Amino acid sequence: MAGNVGEQVRRCEVCGAPVTEGESFCGNCGAYLDWGKPETPAEPAPAPVEPAPVSGGEQPGAVQPSKPVSKRPTVRSAIDAQAPAGPDDRPCPNCGTPNAPGRRFCRRCGAVLNETKVEAPRVPWWRRLRLPRFRRRIRFPVFLLVLAILALVVGALVRYGPDIVTAVKDKTSKPAALTPAITASSAADGHPAGLAVDGFTNRFWAPAAPAPAQGEHLDAKFDRPCRLLDIVVNSGASTEREVFNAQARPAELELTAITEGGGQQTSAVRLADQPGPQHTALAISDVTELRLTVRAVYGTGPGRLVALGEVEFFGRC
Repeated sequence: MAGNVGEQVRRCEVCGAPVTEGESFCGNCGAYLDWGKPETPAEPAPAPVEPAPVSGGEQPGAVQPSKPVSKRPTVRSAIDAQAPAGPDDRPCPNCGTPNAPGRRFCRRCGAVLNETKVEAPRVPWWRRLRLPRFRRRIRFPVFLLVLAILALVVGALVRYGPDIVTAVKDKTSKPAALTPAITASSAADGHPAGLAVDGFTNRFWAPAAPAPAQGEHLDAKFDRPCRLLDIVVNSGASTEREVFNAQARPAELELTAITEGGGQQTSAVRLADQPGPQHTALAISDVTELRLTVRAVYGTGPGRLVALGEVEFFGRC
């Protein structure tokens, strides 16, 4: 037993850790344990022996003492890998030999004993953000700033999101031609309001009052609220210059859009004194009625009418 008096404790020659007789490898450093080497230093070489006199004949000469021969290692039986293991022993992943807790190398084959790895809990992403030490104290203000920016972005999306979507639709979709019902404040003989939307530019609506006929208006009513994007006005009595110049022409129209909720949006449109279509962009939502009021004219003179050849409406309903 290890506690017997006089028994010497065997230690690893590499790291000095105590080892048990019969183990092939050190449990601390994994060094091979050569049990054939003696623990104590080799005995000193014997002193030279003086030759003994021999009677009769020649005397032999002196010879050098020979080297001491090391003791042959004692062959020990291999460790039994099938020996019963202790309750806390771990099997070697290489040979399966049970090893006591705390050993780093197998006592039979010297293989490294794997240590059980404990997976660390996953850290939330906000705790994985690492800032330099001198900036850690500003983390909370930065966090508040990020929250404020997010709040502003969300508020902007809520407030302007529908308008942005509508604007994108205006740019990516082709507006359709709208056909509203047309009425007018008055009409000259042979020039009713319906001629302003009949598709012909050589027939026109004209107020009953002669030029300048300021305040006279043409009303377009839609059967349901529409997104009014554009109107096209053909001013004058015809696209032919001679006929065009024979009558007065609108120089400025006031556009009043009435929306579904009863609101109004007014804008002025200045027209060039030339035949042909002239485009005006509006982009007004939920329009139920559009009024075109004459505010100024070209070519006034005795007996002349204010001619409005054709008006076209484009949008989405």
